[in-house]
Amino acid sequence: MRSLHVLLTILVGVAGSLVAYGAVYNHFRPRAGIADPELAFRMIPLELIFGLLMGFWVYRTFGSRLQDGAHPRLDIQERMLFRLLARKGGKITWKDIQDSTPLSEQDARNLLQKWVAEGRLREVGQQEFVLN
Repeated sequence: MRSLHVLLTILVGVAGSLVAYGAVYNHFRPRAGIADPELAFRMIPLELIFGLLMGFWVYRTFGSRLQDGAHPRLDIQERMLFRLLARKGGKITWKDIQDSTPLSEQDARNLLQKWVAEGRLREVGQQEFVLN
């Protein structure tokens, strides 16, 4: 995933630079027939800066979604577990969680403890939880 993140950033940066070069080359009028290659050549540093800014923007905007080891969002985990509870009729066991979700044992345990503390769930046995 990390290499995809870097590749996407580089591609957007290069594409942004090329678009800026083309825009300056045609004086920002695509079909006017006015071409100025000397101006476009002189403006290459500015066009490269534009490409770098575009690449940086993509890196910052989409970086948290593409990074390796990014922490999963808690709201997604909660919805996943709540849907499983709904499918199981409001009663869930550790085996159900392990078999039906990609959650780690620690993440599931933290989420269930949070729900018990909030009063949304109650622990019926050592391995069983029921909705309140």
